[in-house]
Amino acid sequence: MGERMLHLIIDIWTSRQKCSVLGIEVQYIKDWKLCKQLLGFLAFDVAHTGGNIKRRVYDHIKSEFGITEQQVT
Repeated sequence: MGERMLHLIIDIWTSRQKCSVLGIEVQYIKDWKLCKQLLGFLAFDVAHTGGNIKRRVYDHIKSEFGITEQQVT
């Protein structure tokens, strides 16, 4: 992803099987064009608090994509 500023789109929903799913998408500008990339659908089996969501999102994007919290606006 480089050093550009990234914007995350986060959503949590519950499947018909009563499993919570966390979706993460990133948006950024490259060559003056809006780019989007899906970063993952993750099982989310803890309380939907801000702290839990933040921790799960940042753990995933750091370990899988090398994206740091400082790159995200």
